[in-house]
Amino acid sequence: ALENHIHGAALFADNTFDLLFNGNAAHIGEQLELERNAAQLVSYQKLGFGLFHREHFSGVRLSVVNGQFFQEALVDEAYQYTSAWADSLTLTYQGSYTQSDPSHTGLGSGNGIGLALDAVFNVPFEDGGGYFSVALNNLGHVWWSEVTETYSADTSFTWTGVNFNDVSEFNNIGFPNFGDTLHYTLETGRRQTWLPASVR
Repeated sequence: ALENHIHGAALFADNTFDLLFNGNAAHIGEQLELERNAAQLVSYQKLGFGLFHREHFSGVRLSVVNGQFFQEALVDEAYQYTSAWADSLTLTYQGSYTQSDPSHTGLGSGNGIGLALDAVFNVPFEDGGGYFSVALNNLGHVWWSEVTETYSADTSFTWTGVNFNDVSEFNNIGFPNFGDTLHYTLETGRRQTWLPASVR
């Protein structure tokens, strides 16, 4: 069997959700702990071969996995502080961002290789009125290529807003380049990740 999969997932702490959708007005003058947050997007293809029981339709399949695309953002620890006068914002954070080769992302791109196991077990009831079924999907992993990039950061920055004295200056406002404030380190190398497995 040949399959194409795209999977996305995100995990937000309660305080992060509140800050994103309700703003920081309720937290003036206090430090807000943003706890652990994560997001992942992965695309891969599976080519598998297996065996099945004709009578009960139980079966097992082993697949070779082609890793097409991978992105993952992890925030292990973060704090946001709004000054008592609401004239500055400070963000302290520790986390990482990983992506497969950003120059090679088309359908079927070979950015990683792996294996996956799928199985379904159907046990018939004694009265013949049905089955008890358990299915295992996508138990496996992908080894991403040596050009996989991981950006890591453990720092803080403060933003004091934008100041201008005349309306005519509006078009010349210099907004901060947040990429310059992240203070990240870059590592390139292979990365192993688990597939999004499920049992039902």
